[in-house]
Amino acid sequence: MRVAIVTPYDLSHDGGVNRHARSLAGALAALGHRALVLGPASGEVPEGSQGVPGVVPIRANGSVARIGLLADSRATARILREGEIELVHVHEPLVPGPGRHALAWARRHRLPVVATFHASAERELPVQTLLRRVAARGLGRIDYGIAVSREAKRFSRAVFRGRTAVVPNGVDLSRFAAALARARGERRPHRRPRILFVGRFGEPRKGLAVLLEAAAILRRVGRPVELTVVGAGP
Repeated sequence: MRVAIVTPYDLSHDGGVNRHARSLAGALAALGHRALVLGPASGEVPEGSQGVPGVVPIRANGSVARIGLLADSRATARILREGEIELVHVHEPLVPGPGRHALAWARRHRLPVVATFHASAERELPVQTLLRRVAARGLGRIDYGIAVSREAKRFSRAVFRGRTAVVPNGVDLSRFAAALARARGERRPHRRPRILFVGRFGEPRKGLAVLLEAAAILRRVGRPVELTVVGAGP
């Protein structure tokens, strides 16, 4: 099967959703399918991906989302047509850009559509919910929905009432097999619990400040932990 996996975020910049899309494409290719990753791009894109110009940085959810707000719908349609796509898989279908264009293209050509919902929020103002519902026009064409967590599913219900399965993000453990084998061979007894934080720790929503405060509390009460931080930020 020829599948188009459409991400809303700039393919020229790494991020969780883009990594998810590329990893899914690799898994599908290993099963014998042809998978194309499509999205907005401000520069070079990873191998196996195709980008559409028109990226605009937008502040959202405590970060900066680089989305294809000015992406050309005709360029998106051309890539899908030339790829002879049989199924369209759109990530974050509410975000303007190639994902919305791909939804419209799939509707015209009566192709099956899968959508993955990643976002969630603890609190949302009524006006924000209303705006999301207005932006949700066209989501009725989605045949199957995927949410990466129960919270993401709950958040998506305001705009998509179709069939949705919770499928958590996967991890390809084979990438770490050699390192795990070395670690088992070199394992030494240790007394302190060990915590690994991975993420862009410059963003408050990633929670590093909360983790550091918790580690300080544990130290004060005589239960210190060994904390390793991996990521980027000030």
